[in-house]
Amino acid sequence: MNNTFTAVGHRHFVDFFQAFPNAARKDLCHGCDGSLAFEGGFFPPTCLLPGELEWLQKTGAHWTPAVEPILTPHGTIYCLRPAALCPYRQSSTFPSGKAAPHQPVESAIYPLVFHRHGSDELRISPFCRRRSAFHTACFMVKAKVAVAVYLLPYLEESWLRHRNALHFPLDPGRYHRLKEEKAGQPITLDEFKKCVAEGFD
Repeated sequence: MNNTFTAVGHRHFVDFFQAFPNAARKDLCHGCDGSLAFEGGFFPPTCLLPGELEWLQKTGAHWTPAVEPILTPHGTIYCLRPAALCPYRQSSTFPSGKAAPHQPVESAIYPLVFHRHGSDELRISPFCRRRSAFHTACFMVKAKVAVAVYLLPYLEESWLRHRNALHFPLDPGRYHRLKEEKAGQPITLDEFKKCVAEGFD
């Protein structure tokens, strides 16, 4: 699957995960049931960085995650299929049950998400039930530094802008109706935005 966004080189993903091995995650997530802090919806989509799908397939022995292509004016953004479970929880293992060599970047850094506020491209997700634990841990600082050094310089402004526009919880009913209407065809960014959960319009 190709898109028109400039792909992040495989070397940069390798460097990112070497600098940020995500070792503290299990302790910080302890006690969370993976449910959404906002009731009655799906988590905002977990997006793959340009070139990340190919890299995951390469490092995961041809493992292909279930992805949702979202068409934007500048290219296609691939997202993990929306789910009611925490992005970290629902994408942390292979279908076979074996541990994945690497998770998607957005799952590894969660509850940090790409979402511009001021001059910063990252913020903490309001939908994580355990976000206070991450605030008091060095996890956040290490994740921000690793993203800023190894990935952010290679992400196009247009990709970041469109990705930021997807940061909202989905209404499951609207999303499933849209999927039926599209009958297997890719969803556009504008169509996806119409699936925003009640109270976040």
